[in-house]
Amino acid sequence: MLSERSSLPGVVRIRAGLLAEPVAAKVASHAYVDSKASWWSIDDGLTQHPEGI
Repeated sequence: MLSERSSLPGVVRIRAGLLAEPVAAKVASHAYVDSKASWWSIDDGLTQHPEGI
């Protein structure tokens, strides 16, 4: 349900798929698009980063 990383002490991550409520956050950009599946099209007009941000 949640995870912790030794490289990020004090940070607990909760998987977004576990949220049952609507999320108000909007997608701002796409990262690592150079390694996306070839059949997945990203055509929403948002900034695309070949690697990380």
